[in-house]
Amino acid sequence: MNAWFVAVLVITIGFWLWETIVDWLDSRPVDKLPEEVVDVFDQEEYAKSREYGSTKSRFGLLSSTVSTVAFVVFFIMGGFGWLDGQIRPLADGLTFLPEFMQKHEITHGFLFIAALTIASSIIGLPFQLYSTFVIEEKFGFNTTTLATFIKDRVIGLVLGVIIGLPILALVIWLFGLAATDSFAWLYVWGAVLGFQLVMMYVAPVWIMPLFNKFEAMEEGELKEQINDFANKEKFALQGV
Repeated sequence: MNAWFVAVLVITIGFWLWETIVDWLDSRPVDKLPEEVVDVFDQEEYAKSREYGSTKSRFGLLSSTVSTVAFVVFFIMGGFGWLDGQIRPLADGLTFLPEFMQKHEITHGFLFIAALTIASSIIGLPFQLYSTFVIEEKFGFNTTTLATFIKDRVIGLVLGVIIGLPILALVIWLFGLAATDSFAWLYVWGAVLGFQLVMMYVAPVWIMPLFNKFEAMEEGELKEQINDFANKEKFALQGV
């Protein structure tokens, strides 16, 4: 058992413990409305809000526990090495793909990440369904039909392929430089950071409308205050 093996386990379990503590604290019932917000919130609405938050936190704790246990068991049992052994011959057999992809392990990386993503999605699907159609429905927040749920997952998959594969290919290629360039990690960090900055502008305009319906805020005092604040801070605001 080497140091990296132990480090991965410690970090994974440590994050899970931290999330567990936070979710437990958030799920504790609060019967009385805090005095600081008595004049702002309705007691009944506040109680409903706390119940919703508590339910979501407990369910999130269950979901994260299942995911963490699955990862730890897979990791300890040598699952990643086993998966690599299954994927590599398949990747080597895809000779019709560009030589660049084979040479730089990009094909292997695609298949490896795809297998892990599929497995993770299968594990998480029951929790997503329960959260959407049971918890959200119970509190009157669900406006999603099963058809919409499936459509959103399909759109997410397509976007993941269109957007994710090029950036993944770039990351794999840059990490491939690690054998000859000690700054490969810096190149990867820069590429991912640049991608995130671009997505900050692309996502609200082209991606988020695929999953949500947006309507312009009605003219009124609140909209004027928002625009005035944006102008005061010299923030270019559009489409409130």
